Amino acid sequence: MKILFLVSDFPKPDGEAVEMICFEMVRFLLQAGHAVHVQVLIKGDSLPPHSERQEMVREHWPGVAMEPSIFLNPSGKREKAGKWSRFFRSLPIIRSKIYPPFFLGAQVAERVQSTVDRVCPDILLSLWSNEALAACHAVKGVPKWIYYGNPDPVPQAARLARPDLFGSQKKGFSAWIEGTLARMENRAKEVQHLAMIRSCDAVANDSTLFAEYYAAHGHKKTFYLKLWHPARSAPVFGGVSCDTPKIVASVGHLGATGNTFGLWYLGRELLPFLETRFGKSGLKIAIIGKGEPVPTVKPLLEHPLIHRLGWVENIEKEICGSALFLILTNATGFLVPNTRILLGWSLGACVLAHANSALSMPEMRHKENCLLAATPQEMAETIAWALDNPDERERIGRAGFELFSDRFHIEKVMPELIDNLEVCACEFRSKKLANRPFWRRGALC
Repeated sequence: MKILFLVSDFPKPDGEAVEMICFEMVRFLLQAGHAVHVQVLIKGDSLPPHSERQEMVREHWPGVAMEPSIFLNPSGKREKAGKWSRFFRSLPIIRSKIYPPFFLGAQVAERVQSTVDRVCPDILLSLWSNEALAACHAVKGVPKWIYYGNPDPVPQAARLARPDLFGSQKKGFSAWIEGTLARMENRAKEVQHLAMIRSCDAVANDSTLFAEYYAAHGHKKTFYLKLWHPARSAPVFGGVSCDTPKIVASVGHLGATGNTFGLWYLGRELLPFLETRFGKSGLKIAIIGKGEPVPTVKPLLEHPLIHRLGWVENIEKEICGSALFLILTNATGFLVPNTRILLGWSLGACVLAHANSALSMPEMRHKENCLLAATPQEMAETIAWALDNPDERERIGRAGFELFSDRFHIEKVMPELIDNLEVCACEFRSKKLANRPFWRRGALC
């Protein structure tokens, strides 16, 4: 089978999650005997190490065919939409039609179609990429298999719903008009995103909630599929204990939507209970990640219990060196997929998450493979219980690691994924042949 892999960054053995997962997927596809063509969509004029990254992929996987990269915004020249144009395109009567200025990827759809016409792949694959979805949604002649995570309109809707938190709260009639137009535009983007999703033959999701969401909006082949790469560090089941216990409470860009909600919950809701239980020096809460929190959240983190570590060279070492891995991104009702849980499980960490996390990942079981809490008080009590019971932390960490190894390890999931790709390609060929006149039909797959 010939596969065109459309990605938003070069596959890389070490780097961001999407780079590493892409790298592992390419490896498994090649091992399974498939021909892999990779085409990268790059925001801006170039990626500084562009040629080096291409050579790195060729060096690791000489069987990969690197297609010419597509730059989404060369020299800042992109199709832009004025305020009134965006307004009219957001009106309910016409917002269902794809409007390219809303999506960078949609503006290069012809380039992707050209690649498909030249390469003639059996299937087009993309991973965690809004740009790739927009770029391939109108492509003809090939089935499209999309592995998706968090749709762009979802975090934007959450930000618009909390202008007090994200610093966009303004007063007056003009501010009301501005907010209304922003919500209309985001709703139009959601409608168009759903239309793009429906144009795909199969959509795998790393959240049960989004699989249900797409099914409810008309997609007939959307399902839950979650995977993660193995950790480089040896597991330290249940973490480590020390005189001043350490928990890792946030990783990733500190100004991201999920982290903003999580850090707000930590500073506003949870910290008072932790201070009551541990005082101002009995616990070290490590915040890891680049960037700055939004201005409304930053003051909440100025507390003796919180230690901002910034960007760290080895995040696995930090998690393994803590007693708990606390995940709060879903604490406020912003319900999105969370690969951090898999990151924690892959390290044997004792994961403590808000109970909402289990809504998108039903494998989570309280005091079995993780700890779950629904309120700040309950969470503080659970933290205290976990710190007082290292044997239980170890048991839970082992159970999480075993679940990860059996259910989510990429080596376990890729055979299922590849079978799914083959079925999708076969069904597409069958439909294509069935639509031909009978005298032009060849043998079915």
